Amino acid sequence: MILPSLIIISTLSLFLSALKENIIFQKVFKGIRVSVAILILYAVWKIRANMSQCKFGLIISILAFIFSFFHLQSFFIILSAALIGILFYRGDNNA
Repeated sequence: MILPSLIIISTLSLFLSALKENIIFQKVFKGIRVSVAILILYAVWKIRANMSQCKFGLIISILAFIFSFFHLQSFFIILSAALIGILFYRGDNNA
């Protein structure tokens, strides 16, 4: 399962590194960045209804957003939020 993904990603990285100096390619990726930002905002908008029910989840989300401005790696922000959530819900007998 991992090997096909690795092959695809490796092949794409070879093509991307060869095309990164192309002006048209750079403009296309600027457009893709905008599209990704809009998709993320749309996902946040849809999830916000569930966040109003769980104040703890809202606090974790806000803290993760703030920490993202300190140029921490996303992996560590997500891992920290997951660990805090697991510890919080482990003590909650209603969950």
